[in-house]
Amino acid sequence: MEQQSNRITDRIVRGACLLAWVSGLAVLWLPEVSGMRHLLANAAATYLLLWGIVFVASRQPRAVIGRRFVLMTGSLAVVLGLLEAPAMLGLVDYRLVLKDPNFDRKNPWRAHPLNRPDPELIQIFAPHHRLAGTQSGGDIARIWDLPPLGEYRYDYRTDQHGFRNETDLTRADIIVLGDSIVWAPFVQANETITAQLQQSRERTVANLAQRGYGPQQELAVLKRFGLPLQPTVCVWTFFEGNDFGDMRRYDHARANWAAHVKSLHSFGKRSFTRSALTLAKELVRPYAGKSVAYEDVAATFRPATGEARPMYFFYGCEDEIPCGTNCLDDLRATLEQTHAVCRDAGIQLVFVFVPTKYRVYGRFCEIDSGLRRRLGQPGDLPHRLGKMIAGISRDVAYVDLTGPFVAQAEHGAMLYWPDDTHWSADGHRLAAEVVSRYLVDEHAVPPKQIRLSGAPALEAEE
Repeated sequence: MEQQSNRITDRIVRGACLLAWVSGLAVLWLPEVSGMRHLLANAAATYLLLWGIVFVASRQPRAVIGRRFVLMTGSLAVVLGLLEAPAMLGLVDYRLVLKDPNFDRKNPWRAHPLNRPDPELIQIFAPHHRLAGTQSGGDIARIWDLPPLGEYRYDYRTDQHGFRNETDLTRADIIVLGDSIVWAPFVQANETITAQLQQSRERTVANLAQRGYGPQQELAVLKRFGLPLQPTVCVWTFFEGNDFGDMRRYDHARANWAAHVKSLHSFGKRSFTRSALTLAKELVRPYAGKSVAYEDVAATFRPATGEARPMYFFYGCEDEIPCGTNCLDDLRATLEQTHAVCRDAGIQLVFVFVPTKYRVYGRFCEIDSGLRRRLGQPGDLPHRLGKMIAGISRDVAYVDLTGPFVAQAEHGAMLYWPDDTHWSADGHRLAAEVVSRYLVDEHAVPPKQIRLSGAPALEAEE
């Protein structure tokens, strides 16, 4: 009778331990994992919970279980130490070895293993490198954990300096400066604005854009990489969505250079543990940022012709952060330097205003009142920039893409990806067509007519 009672008690204890273990796992893993430290803490707690069950439920002597715990934990620590040693010595970057499927699409101002630190440019992409693959959803869908509106293919090849050019260039008639808009995340090399300009003008065009760059960096690129190409034209694009913010981020990174480099390429970022946990997290829940309500991001695009379709908005107009009262003054100072460099080298400067998707499509969309408040009303930044350019020099051509983009969008042209902040292939073609009209090149053929899907033809001006 006593033996049977002991067996029942034993079963109750084991059942209670199992219930406690399962409850502990639920407490750890049911809430959303907020970051890498959270994931590491959960993994360590799960390991200890498992051993706790063994200690309580096993019939083996506690001393034996204790020795096994110490032996296994010590062995894991030794193996982990051996794996981490190359990263600690700077010999290995496990972000590249384990191939985090997302690092090539993450914010370039953050931990980006293929960026080379540069005290003047902050970072520049690795030379002679190729990244290719597919991605479900654009940057807005992934940043805010929303249903993807498309499947995208990317294929980047970089030249000897880390720019997106198919060949190593030593001369170029036209150079194009900019950020990820010109870099073109999901547009093939022969569809980019630079490729389209090269085709329409029959001149060599160099893509000197880098993801995450702002005006100060683009001026530095002009001096270091653009002038040696001996161009006759410099096309400088300005994206209203984040270029003012990039100016502030640049100033902060330059002022805190040592800390910035450490944050990009510290041992913690290069470690095996972090990369392994990143891959584990990807298997459980694919990369996504902060979840937001669908109606706080999504709208319905209703063109004059064609079918309605969903569209996500990230940037409002003029910038995603308050740029401060000195923003335009700082931009003007950078533009004046750029104009002086181009003037002294005999280069025609063309300044191109790139509107946000919201400035182009907002008027044709059904938008929730809360989203409309967040995005705000389009201001007169294009006009203010035009006045600024005219005040610097009449020799600088000013190209505002807003009008041509709005005209094509009204008739259904998808110039930006629906769940991304960047131009589509049609956007690149239209931008190249508009910019081409402003290029002073007496030997170039007139720009060709362009027709976009779902929109009337844009006639070339003679």
